[in-house]
Amino acid sequence: MDGKDFISTYMIQCNVVANASSVIFNRNIALGIDKQYMKMQGNGDWLFWIEMMEHGNVFFSTKEQNYFRYHKSNTTKMLGQQGVSAIEHKIIFDYLVNHGYIIDVKTERRQCLNYYLNAEYESHKVRRKVLKLWDKNGIGRLLIFLGNIRRDLLLFIKNI
Repeated sequence: MDGKDFISTYMIQCNVVANASSVIFNRNIALGIDKQYMKMQGNGDWLFWIEMMEHGNVFFSTKEQNYFRYHKSNTTKMLGQQGVSAIEHKIIFDYLVNHGYIIDVKTERRQCLNYYLNAEYESHKVRRKVLKLWDKNGIGRLLIFLGNIRRDLLLFIKNI
């Protein structure tokens, strides 16, 4: 599949590349990739693979050919609670928008905002920082809130 099509289809909402040992790629292209991904703590690989995919084709096999081990100390969960994942996701989101991979920006942003509204954070300060990043003027949070009230009201009326 063309790499740009793969990005648009599979890499918009998350990184589908499980680990680097599951990928064969061109070293010269990798060395030429912008090093912004190296500044990230948790999502740098997602940005790296997006930039790699822009330079060629992608072949994806569902055949299990390597093993991936999870550690007891889950860095992904910790970075999520600290808001780091949301901040880095916004950097990748903006990259995808600026490069034309996300067409319906409002819908995608609202889905991300809805996800981050319901996420667990280590403090209210982190929660506010994340939500302000994803929804600068608060309109998205208001629309989601009103939509939830409408859903709950319809459920209530249905059960009467």
